[in-house]
Amino acid sequence: YNWNSMTFEPKFTDYSTRNDLISNNTVILSSDGAMNTGSVIGISLFNATGARLYNNAIEVNDQQIDPNNPNTSAVFVYGLHSTKGGFVSDRNAYYVTSPNSSIYRFIETDEVGRVIEFGHKTEFATLPQWQNWTKQDFNSVVGNFSQDFELTGLSPFNLRVKSDPYPMGSILNNRGVKIEGNEVDIDGILRGQAGEKYDIGAVEFRG
Repeated sequence: YNWNSMTFEPKFTDYSTRNDLISNNTVILSSDGAMNTGSVIGISLFNATGARLYNNAIEVNDQQIDPNNPNTSAVFVYGLHSTKGGFVSDRNAYYVTSPNSSIYRFIETDEVGRVIEFGHKTEFATLPQWQNWTKQDFNSVVGNFSQDFELTGLSPFNLRVKSDPYPMGSILNNRGVKIEGNEVDIDGILRGQAGEKYDIGAVEFRG
């Protein structure tokens, strides 16, 4: 993809990945002290068929993004519409506060990669807009979850749930779905203990 000319030039237009699972990631893109003129994206899907996005926590809160940049979104999807087998997405948490940003940026293609609908970068600025168009993410939520975390250890730091005070009522807690093969979190802690739902993101909360 050529971000300067805003045209897509895939090498193999008829190639798609199959049945990808993107789950339990925590992605926080915050200000880095520099003006960003390029695209800022939490998670991207390109030519994916049957992809599944579950239990991801994605936040984009960089306030130093050029308003004329090509794209700022929690998720970028280039491919088939969900109703045509492109992807399913649910039980995610989003928080996007950057200028001219969106929950989703979606460019729809047909089965051989030809663009059907290019759309625009703020077309799905809110979760309800995305839900109404795709019928996805009806159990997903929006909220500032980065306040529930802190950096621990020495550089490179680890992002972990705050210990003092421990966050209560986080939007990430017990909102995910159980996924086979993803039974432990980033620290090896068992997910969904005592029959509870998985937590959203990479780190399991207590209780």
